[in-house]
Amino acid sequence: MFPIEEKDFSRKISLLDAVILGLGSTIGAGIFILLSPGIEIAGPGVIIAFAINAFIALIIAGNYAEAASFVPVQGGGFSFVEAAYGKKALFLGWIVWLGNTSYAALTAVGIGKYLSTILPVHELFISITVLVVFTLLNSVGSKSVASIEKPLIISLITAFIITIAFLFGNPVDGGFNPLLPNGLWALLPATSLLFITYTGFESITTISAEIKKPRKNIPKALFITIGLVSVIYLVVVASVLYAADYQRLGGSAIALVEAVGESPLMQGLITMAAILAMLTSLNIGLMAGSRNVYALSRDGFLSKKWSSISERFQSPVKAVVLTFGVAVILILTNQIDFIASVSNIAFMLMVSSVGLAVLKFRKHEESTNYRLPLYPYTSYLCIGLPLILIPFLDYHAIIIGFGWLFIGILIYFFKHPRKPKT
Repeated sequence: MFPIEEKDFSRKISLLDAVILGLGSTIGAGIFILLSPGIEIAGPGVIIAFAINAFIALIIAGNYAEAASFVPVQGGGFSFVEAAYGKKALFLGWIVWLGNTSYAALTAVGIGKYLSTILPVHELFISITVLVVFTLLNSVGSKSVASIEKPLIISLITAFIITIAFLFGNPVDGGFNPLLPNGLWALLPATSLLFITYTGFESITTISAEIKKPRKNIPKALFITIGLVSVIYLVVVASVLYAADYQRLGGSAIALVEAVGESPLMQGLITMAAILAMLTSLNIGLMAGSRNVYALSRDGFLSKKWSSISERFQSPVKAVVLTFGVAVILILTNQIDFIASVSNIAFMLMVSSVGLAVLKFRKHEESTNYRLPLYPYTSYLCIGLPLILIPFLDYHAIIIGFGWLFIGILIYFFKHPRKPKT
């Protein structure tokens, strides 16, 4: 195993804080923006696509948990791969940075689109303004991020509970028949599209060096987050399909708003919940992206200046600012489907690599706290399941994703040229 030198971070993040951060980064734009196209693809069977993704997320969480038990350092997934395979794995950090940053950009664009319907301000101005605010929050340290997440998550879950109760109590023309109007194979593109609705929980591992008792608390935080998110998603989707016809939902811009009908109170509540969800995801996506930059710089892939830690705030301020700049570029495209697809392929490639890292760790080291059940089959699933879904993504996203990966490989070989044999 290749050692990673880590700077001293203040371990202020408790198990509860880590779960809050995981929930905030996972329950985001996806459930509000991508539910409608998911229903259009798979009909009521979209609930099966969510369940499949919950299973995949559970497998991924187990692999991340064991990897964090070996390597509790900043950077998350690609730091695990680097510890297993050395500096040649650094280019993967390049693509996971794209994944986290594009997800932050996606949520900022979603916020702009929602708020521009009720405010006389251009959506792009709103998106960039919100991004600036959360860049400042991230610059003052992850404890401040965790603090702002708690009231947002509590409000969001409350809004979900009210919406679920309303939909089950006021059905109009919903139902689950036919379950798969477009056939069984429609589940594959729907599952691929909705993969991003479960990404985010792994950002817990990007702040491993800031979590108290990381070898114990990181696995707990990962599984608690996945369990809560899965229950929330499945109940929300079931209530939406129970209340409204899937054809109306699939043809609408926002399935949740369509499901609550003409109730202005419930429409306002959904809008508020959507904005809260996207604010929390923006918050953590930006933080995860900046920690990816920090780790890339720390390990020599990028200039060392990006891993400097602010003495005042004890956070990588320069890395936060660089991530902000890339997010702004993505925001300016103002294309939700494009940004979401780019984020999807980046995460799919990354989580498969973490499965490979766990296989390598087990050959050379003994984990001290968490051991993955049903090993090595659960690692094989972590590697294979996301790769199976990639061909069902938009082909533009595939080109961008692999193009970005190729650039990362070129940067690596430029920074780390092979030494001539003597």
